[in-house]
Amino acid sequence: MATRAVARVYDRALEPHGLRTTQYSILARLEVDGPAPVGHLAARLAMDRTTLAREAAPLVRSGLLAEEPGEDRRQRVLVLAPEGLARLEAARPAWRDAQ
Repeated sequence: MATRAVARVYDRALEPHGLRTTQYSILARLEVDGPAPVGHLAARLAMDRTTLAREAAPLVRSGLLAEEPGEDRRQRVLVLAPEGLARLEAARPAWRDAQ
């Protein structure tokens, strides 16, 4: 229950920026690590691949992330788009305030 309560605090802080906590984490991790295959990014975020794909899909649709082909046809690489970097930077003060 405590985890959910903390997540709600962060979600409320990020709401004006159109992000949820998990989406902010995806953008922030890609800012630090650079483009990453979905499986690698999921491992870095300690997140299931299907959960990551579900959370990343709206970010791709809204242009905050881009998808590129990987080393083979099965692999997808997520890339932080310029719009995603701008949204992340705008949301960062709200994230820090929530902390």
